[in-house]
Amino acid sequence: MVDVTIITAVYGDDYNHFIDGWFEAIENLEMKPKQILMGTDKHRNANCKQIIRNTNNVKWRSPFFWNECAKKAKTKWIWICDIDDRLKPNALNDLEQQDCDIWQVGYQVQGLSEIYVPPNMNNESIYSEPYCYFCCASPIQKSWWEKCNYPDVALTDWAMWRKSARLGAKFGFAGKPLYDYRKDFANSMSGWAETDTNKKEALQF
Repeated sequence: MVDVTIITAVYGDDYNHFIDGWFEAIENLEMKPKQILMGTDKHRNANCKQIIRNTNNVKWRSPFFWNECAKKAKTKWIWICDIDDRLKPNALNDLEQQDCDIWQVGYQVQGLSEIYVPPNMNNESIYSEPYCYFCCASPIQKSWWEKCNYPDVALTDWAMWRKSARLGAKFGFAGKPLYDYRKDFANSMSGWAETDTNKKEALQF
């Protein structure tokens, strides 16, 4: 068993049909996590501890739920994995050997041979580049999250990497894909989050 909490968030009703597949991927892990947490706005049919919160006054729900779940994590590592993404069976095998604050992993696009592996970058490059080269579903030591949690912005993962680099986080690089990523044309891949306003917001960190 690996000293990690896997975290996801589900809100509204558009993503309910991904829940079973997400848990199937967790069941297929070669090494199991100590804890699984779901942040949600109402109870879901899911076999894990659920952190239920009202989101009426929440601007960006993903970072809100990720931070709420991270508060409850009782492990060395936390690993955010969107409900429509899937951890690969070997995802946790090498995690406990890492001595970094943030372990950047790559992804494979679901159903395709397309693979993306983040480049090995120094901290100055991470926070000075006007683009995000890193993947959202990358594990973070909880002790680092306590210093630097997810900002309340649309491109919260990019803001997190920039903020962490400025604060001196130690980044590690897996050099391989450890999850399957679903290209969702209702998310930033199609441009809704890639507006100039949201980019400028992330670049403030």
